[in-house]
Amino acid sequence: MNADSGKIKKRSWIRRLAVGIGWTTAGLILLVVGVLATGTLMLTPERLTRLVNEEASKNLEADVQAYNVRFTLWSTFPHLCVELDSLHVRSRTLDSVPEPVRRILPDSASFLLSCGSVRGGVNLLKLLENRIWLRDVEADSISVNLLAVNDTLNNYDIIPSHGSSEVPYFHIDGMRVRGGGNIAYTSMLSDTKAEVSIATASLMPAGQDNAYRLEIEGRVLAESGGLTVLNGFPFGLDGDVKVRFRPFGVSTSDYHVSLGELDGRVSMDMDIGGNMKLNNFSYRMEDFSVSDLMKMLPPGDYPAFERLDARLDLDAT
Repeated sequence: MNADSGKIKKRSWIRRLAVGIGWTTAGLILLVVGVLATGTLMLTPERLTRLVNEEASKNLEADVQAYNVRFTLWSTFPHLCVELDSLHVRSRTLDSVPEPVRRILPDSASFLLSCGSVRGGVNLLKLLENRIWLRDVEADSISVNLLAVNDTLNNYDIIPSHGSSEVPYFHIDGMRVRGGGNIAYTSMLSDTKAEVSIATASLMPAGQDNAYRLEIEGRVLAESGGLTVLNGFPFGLDGDVKVRFRPFGVSTSDYHVSLGELDGRVSMDMDIGGNMKLNNFSYRMEDFSVSDLMKMLPPGDYPAFERLDARLDLDAT
C-alpha cells in the first residue's frame, strides 16, 4: 500500500465519521419532530393542560394551575410555541409548619404567583445542544407574593435541590410584561414590607453576546417597623445587563437608575452561581439637589435639611 492510498483511506474514514455524525443528528431531530407530531394529533388542549399541571405540581413544591394550554410547531419550526390563558401557583412550603407559626401567617401566605395569558417559544434545535433559547415571551398582569418567615422558611423556595447549582446556558430573544404587574415582599422577621408596581418591563438582546437591555418603570412602596419609608415612589431602570455562565453572574456598566427626580448610574459585577459574591459596586449621582433628595424621605423626619438649597455630586463604592 502506498502513501497516497493511505491518505485516501484516512480521508474516507474522516468523511464517514462526519457523515455518520450528521445523520445521527438528523435522526435525533426527526425523532423529536416525530414525537411532537404525534403529540400535535393526540395532545388536545384539555390533555396538555392536565399533563402540564400534573408534572409541574409533581416536580415543584407548589400546586400549579394553568388554563387552556396549547402549542404550535409546524408553522413556527424550529420553535415550539406555547400559549396558556392564565396561571396560578400556590406554594406548599408552608403547609407543614407548626401550629404556632401557622397562626401568625397572613391569609395570603401560600399564594406565590398569578398572571393572565402567557406565550413564548423555545428553539428545539438549540435544546439538542443543551441550550435554552427562548423568543417572544410575553406575560399579562403578573402578581407575585414573596413571604419570608425567617432565614430558612419562606414560600418561594419551591424548586427541589438536585445537587447542581450550575445555571444552564440560556438566551432570551425578547421578553415583555403587558398590562403591568405587582411584586410584593414581606419579611416577618424584620417586620419589613416592599411592594413594586410595574407599569412597563422588557428584556431585549443588546447586540452583544449574552447582553440584554433591561427597562422597567414603576412605583415602589416600602415599610419598616410600621413606618412608611416610600409611598408610591416612582423609579426607572434603563441600561444593558451582561450575563455569564460557569459560574453564572451578571454585570452592569453605567446602568441608569432614576428615583423620582434623581438620576444615578450603577456599575457592578456579581457572581450568582455557587457562592453568591458581589465583586464590585459603584453608584454615582451627579449634580443633584438636596431638596430633590428630601422628597424621597418622609416629611418632617429631617427638618434641618428641608430648607437646605444645594447641589451636590455623590459617589459610593
